[in-house]
Amino acid sequence: MSTKKILVADIEKQFGALSFGRLLRSHRMVEEISQVEMAKKLGLSKQSLNDLESGRKIPSIRRAVQIEKKWGFSKTSLFSLFCRIR
Repeated sequence: MSTKKILVADIEKQFGALSFGRLLRSHRMVEEISQVEMAKKLGLSKQSLNDLESGRKIPSIRRAVQIEKKWGFSKTSLFSLFCRIR
């Protein structure tokens, strides 16, 4: 995993408003890893990660916090995106 700091505001300037799933996908793409690799790191199935990234599923608060802790997302960025989708 890289140590690059990517702010939601920076990503949104380039790609438009983010969703929880788009943030997951953008971080995975920056890290240049597959869905399988990221799913393993997060303790999810590949299908669950795919559902989150595509917006077919919305994580529970507990799941969002678990993802945040395992991946090292900024709590502020994840929480703000989570609030947008609820």
